[in-house]
Amino acid sequence: MKKIALLGAGAWGTVISKMLAENGHSVNLWSYEEEVAVSINENRINHKFLPEVLLPPGITAFSSLDQVVQDAEAVVNVVIAKGLRDVLEKLPASTFDLPWLSATKGLEPETGQRISEIILNSQRAEQSKLAILSGPNLASEIARKSPASAVIGSESKSTAIYFQELLMRPYFRLYSSADPLGVELGGALKNIIALAAGICDGLKIGDNGKAALISRGLAEIVRLAQALGAEKETLFGLSGLGDLVATCASPLSRNRWCGEELGKGRKIDEIIASTNSVVEGVRTTQAVVELAQKYDLDMPITQAVYDIVFMDQDPAAQVETLMNRMAKAENASLSESRWKHF
Repeated sequence: MKKIALLGAGAWGTVISKMLAENGHSVNLWSYEEEVAVSINENRINHKFLPEVLLPPGITAFSSLDQVVQDAEAVVNVVIAKGLRDVLEKLPASTFDLPWLSATKGLEPETGQRISEIILNSQRAEQSKLAILSGPNLASEIARKSPASAVIGSESKSTAIYFQELLMRPYFRLYSSADPLGVELGGALKNIIALAAGICDGLKIGDNGKAALISRGLAEIVRLAQALGAEKETLFGLSGLGDLVATCASPLSRNRWCGEELGKGRKIDEIIASTNSVVEGVRTTQAVVELAQKYDLDMPITQAVYDIVFMDQDPAAQVETLMNRMAKAENASLSESRWKHF
């Protein structure tokens, strides 16, 4: 059995530590908030982020980074993009010689970098020892042992299988992938479309409109991911389409909920202040708009979400603008190749 250092004691980090401990591994769980670490150690419950779940033995929580990585054989990161660089700078250099699993979905708005890029660039971590976990993984459902699946992507087959074997549970089925870029981008980009789906719910647009939004949102995800070098097939798997369906439909989704509140007329600052959870799609939207401009990509749904969140534009007006865009083919390249003789 392995000794695992897990960075980030939010709901998802706590659920991952629970699954690792159930598999017999020893987990050192790092919490930024000391009271969360105390709650876990004294009561076996994360009162702030996962209060309904009793944690198994084998999990020890720390608020010290030096302690959490001591004698670790692998690292799982669940720290969000916003605070990740500060955490990485405080870790011993030897930590970056270990296998790493990134389980956080998002992009850094200041740079547009993915979580894996931040990890790799921070302390010369080895790409062959890095893997990405993503998929339709609502933490509270998995905490209750409801069936779920995810995918682990890595450029190294042995690294992907290493983490697959560490984490797989009877209720948590894991697949492997040789496209870590696609796995990571699917998980990050879907949060923007989840915000848009929530806005549809808040405006009471209906199922037809929401289905159209999700379909065209997936087209935007694929468009950007391919421009960055990801494989299209990956985006139609668990980390893309699978995660998109769950996040856009579930009342448990933080990003969908945030979008719904925006659709009802609340302002973003008020919404963010009212929750303990991180709405990663807000920051990701900012990064993706800049990437779309850099690569000269048409991403109208993403732009509409940006205008609502950051420019305080009226959600209903943005929907009207999207619906009145110039008529076009659904798949331009396919249509042109098949219609060229007619």
